[in-house]
Amino acid sequence: MSSEKNSHDMDLAAYIESCEPHYDDSVAMLRREWTSSGYHSTLPSGAVVHPTRDSFDYATALIRTGRTQHVDRGHRVLRTCLDLQEQDPTMPTFGIWPYALEETIDQMSPPDWNWADFCAARIALVLHDHGQILEPALIKELRRALESAAYSIFRRNVQSGYTNIAIMGAGVCAVAGEMLGVRFLVDYGRERLSKLVEHTKYHGGFNEYNSPTYTIVALEEAERILHLVRDADCREHAERIRREGWRVIAEHFHPATHQWAGPHSRAYSDLLGATIAEKLTRRTQVAVRAFRNGPVTKLPAFFPELPCPDEFVPRFWRLPSTPTVTKTCFIRRVPESDSVSGYTWLSRDVCLGSVNHDSMWTQRRGLIGYWPISPDHVVVFRCRFLKDGKDFASAAIVNSQMNDYVLTGVHFLDGYGDYHNHLDRPADGVFEASSLVCRFLVTGPGAQAEDLGEGVYRLSAGTHAVILCTVPAVFDDAPIPWRHEIAHGSAWVEAVCQEGERFHFSIPELGTVRLISGVHVVSSDTMSDSNVGSYALPSVIDEGDRLTAKWCPEHSASLRISVPTGDT
Repeated sequence: MSSEKNSHDMDLAAYIESCEPHYDDSVAMLRREWTSSGYHSTLPSGAVVHPTRDSFDYATALIRTGRTQHVDRGHRVLRTCLDLQEQDPTMPTFGIWPYALEETIDQMSPPDWNWADFCAARIALVLHDHGQILEPALIKELRRALESAAYSIFRRNVQSGYTNIAIMGAGVCAVAGEMLGVRFLVDYGRERLSKLVEHTKYHGGFNEYNSPTYTIVALEEAERILHLVRDADCREHAERIRREGWRVIAEHFHPATHQWAGPHSRAYSDLLGATIAEKLTRRTQVAVRAFRNGPVTKLPAFFPELPCPDEFVPRFWRLPSTPTVTKTCFIRRVPESDSVSGYTWLSRDVCLGSVNHDSMWTQRRGLIGYWPISPDHVVVFRCRFLKDGKDFASAAIVNSQMNDYVLTGVHFLDGYGDYHNHLDRPADGVFEASSLVCRFLVTGPGAQAEDLGEGVYRLSAGTHAVILCTVPAVFDDAPIPWRHEIAHGSAWVEAVCQEGERFHFSIPELGTVRLISGVHVVSSDTMSDSNVGSYALPSVIDEGDRLTAKWCPEHSASLRISVPTGDT
């Protein structure tokens, strides 16, 4: 226990020291270079701003040291952050914060109501753990801010499908109710957690399915609840959520690549980042390696990190069988064909995952695979639909997978947005673009793309390759070409829907779209030009409002998908 405390104190000191060059005493907040998500904030990437959430974390760390100089600074930072909260209960944005000092809530596009949850969770932690050393006047301000955020969360009342925020907001309300003596908030938090547990059981998993980013958030918010909340039922629900999070992670972890195998509902990068890799390492005691360069969040653990349950730990060392196939229902709907489900194939060296149908917005990974290429690199294979070089949220993918074979098709969704599913829908429903491509790409050292003839292409890097069997492509009733390219460490094959002068298009008014391919991941040792001819292209039947595609690449694999020809 003493060694754990010493390690934590060292982490705390190192974090505070790392923040010192970024502290702006003139406003009592941290100063950071902003990275825009492309929605909610109008702040440009690269702008230097004073972020709210980061400053709350910094204040928590300062106060946690107990040192007078740090505590005094922590008080100042908290007061600055509290002043940014909307406190007018008549405003729709009551109880939330802006992302940064430089952008008011009214200037955001639109405001992010999740900031009531994120910021209030940090306030609850400060009050719970350090109330004895806080100034009485500041305690009063913090309690008021926590109460305002809790009522904002209640008023918004996100449903269980919004997994990480449903958990976080429930925890905030429960702890706020206990601290403030508001039984109604405790009851609401408990009921919301109960509903999420039942919702997850019914659907077969978190609706925000297999997300490297938000499964970790769900896991940590369950740990936060177990640290802060006394209510026995809330704690029982939190423990069930924690175990569900570990089940998701363990079932999709690929030991050979140290990657979180797909498909992913919400991911901010293709490769597992160092911050998540370190969190998994600490909780499993299995060394999980990160292959993606980037900053590591050195935020110390402000509440106990609970270990991975014993029954899941062996899964991080080895697969239970070779290969291992995981089939999971993520969102259960009626009829069953409307349900969202995933298929993950994990072999000794390769993993490949797909979702049966979903949008292709920037956080989705509807068809993605990995294999190692060297001790220092992992290859990524992925399908994307790009509008002017960015993932187009109004595109959708349909997949049918059996082991290392996938039959895949792309179509369009009416009523969706451009870069985000719904935040940036054009008011008139008309999009503008100069480039639209459906791209299959492999990224890794030495990536190659080859046209093998008769609609068959090979994407390769290192020990494995993807054989792509393409159907003649159509966009807006017109035939379009497939082409292959190599650039910047990636190789790809793409169907070019539009390229050149800018044009306008409305999805309901588009003609037939046919973007269908068969995918097979193979070992480079077993792949030669002589056996390429054994690949049959998928067959397609036009049934008016949809295309039915079938692919039987070998006697044991028979795949079928139904793809709308226009919008859905």
